[in-house]
Amino acid sequence: MTGNMSTLVDGPASPHFQPLEINGAVEPSQIDFSGISEGLLKAREHALTGDCVCWGVPFRIGKIHVISLIDNQGADPAEIVIHFQPFRTRCLAFMHTADKTPIEPHEKGQSDTFKQWAALGDHLADYVFLYQGGREERVAIRRRYQVGYFANDLALQAVPQRKNIPLRPHYEQPGPGSYGWKETRAPKFKVDPWVNWLWGWENPYPDEAIVGIRLEPVSGAIILSAISKGDCRWNPFRWRPRRKALLRLPEGTSFEKGLDEWGLLKQIRLDLGHIISAQPRTVYPNADWENTPPFQIPEVSDIELFVEYMSQPDAD
Repeated sequence: MTGNMSTLVDGPASPHFQPLEINGAVEPSQIDFSGISEGLLKAREHALTGDCVCWGVPFRIGKIHVISLIDNQGADPAEIVIHFQPFRTRCLAFMHTADKTPIEPHEKGQSDTFKQWAALGDHLADYVFLYQGGREERVAIRRRYQVGYFANDLALQAVPQRKNIPLRPHYEQPGPGSYGWKETRAPKFKVDPWVNWLWGWENPYPDEAIVGIRLEPVSGAIILSAISKGDCRWNPFRWRPRRKALLRLPEGTSFEKGLDEWGLLKQIRLDLGHIISAQPRTVYPNADWENTPPFQIPEVSDIELFVEYMSQPDAD
């Protein structure tokens, strides 16, 4: 990420997803509406824009939609309909975020952090999926479930735009970060001034063509930045528990164990997932185990790696 308005690419993009055009009404840096929080006004210059890859899903961010009961500078009506050419899909990935829950005048002295936590489940909007045959599928978008607010929040069914990354211990790869944090091996990534939340919707009618989405505000405000369609078998942001694999490198190739700023290895990467660790395989003398000295150090393979990873089943 560079400058204020930024792009974000945290790894390879999955071929299972394609960005959709949402024909937004306003540039992210120009977001303004009645009741907008001071924090959102300050953060809007840091909103993502352009072609991004988050958690392996490609998104294209141009003009965005503000879903609010109050018009966005007259650009958006209270109810917004996004029209598409008919398409079939198993799932849709949404990139959106919400404004804070305001502290009312009679709540003077209330902690802003506790106020946001207490807003769990507040009904912010409905996303109504429109099918070619006339069917409609309504989904309630609730605070801290399908969406969080634009700063440091948590959500039960959505993930922040940046995923956590693994770290090498300090003695293997010195660099930014304290010794203590590096010993955890997987710290939470830094909190950006602007945080989008990624929510995956699994289409209950994948054989019927979708022709649009109607965005109906209920309370508060949601900023919808991008949507991508995908053919994954399940939610792209719901990864399976940790798994292990034995990987053999090509002959003559040496393992490069250093991680880049995104926690990525140069030689092994996943799109809809992440490599937790990769270590050269230790080779033990199984055939002659009983005759080996008690403190003999195992050999280390040059081309075989033990890889721990988490991923969606359709990861590549």
